[in-house]
Amino acid sequence: SAGGSYSINGGAFTSAPGTISPGQTVAVRQTSATVFSTTSTATLTIGGVAGNFAVTTQAAPPDTTPNPFGFTAQNGVAVNTVVTSNTLTPGGYNAAAPISVSAGGSYSINGGAFTSAPGSISPGQSAAVRLTSAAGNGVQTCATLVIGGVAANFCVTTVAGLPGAPTAVSAKAGMAAITVAFSAPAGNGGAAITSYAAGCASTNGGVSNSNTSGAGATAIQVGGLSAGKTYTCTVAATNAAGTGPASLASNSVTLLPVAPLLNLLLDD
Repeated sequence: SAGGSYSINGGAFTSAPGTISPGQTVAVRQTSATVFSTTSTATLTIGGVAGNFAVTTQAAPPDTTPNPFGFTAQNGVAVNTVVTSNTLTPGGYNAAAPISVSAGGSYSINGGAFTSAPGSISPGQSAAVRLTSAAGNGVQTCATLVIGGVAANFCVTTVAGLPGAPTAVSAKAGMAAITVAFSAPAGNGGAAITSYAAGCASTNGGVSNSNTSGAGATAIQVGGLSAGKTYTCTVAATNAAGTGPASLASNSVTLLPVAPLLNLLLDD
């Protein structure tokens, strides 16, 4: 048949039709399949009588290395909370493979009990990872699952908290305005600061007012204040979680009264 050839009395192999005489020997040859565990057959026909020569390729050698796989990161999770990953079924391997997880994590196979002890996983089985989120806001924690030498991280990031209060707040009086200088908070709550707000309040009946600035500011000018009145100022920072506590009050400053201000203008 197609794909096969035969030899008579140990002669050259051929696939062309021919004749064979009584007492002669015959052998058949064919090329095995190109994939594992596959049978191919060559059929030799002599005088209308057919005989098959079948060969089967060897079974695939054990492969314990799966294809790359990955877990979906989770953000904004509660602090100090047990978090479970999505479930996945690794592919690309054909024999039981070793499985392990890094310190702080545990894994489950086929929905079974979670464990941190090394074990084995078989083709077709699913896996999930579990860990405890960080105790602080805006902190990422990861556990690494390794199957047959292929590693994947499961990472969770805790929800951001409010930023701390700005520090080193100082006030400098100007003409109907105060320049409020400050330093960034010691902690941003785990999320970038997006803006600052400065507010100035009078201690003797003046009009209060406030103003805002962007994340990189180190000073804010607050206008619309009352001449001749005394003020202290505070600053607060804002991030994605909201506005944090106000700073300690600045030094006390007094704006120039109207009359001296007019005299200064007339002198000019």
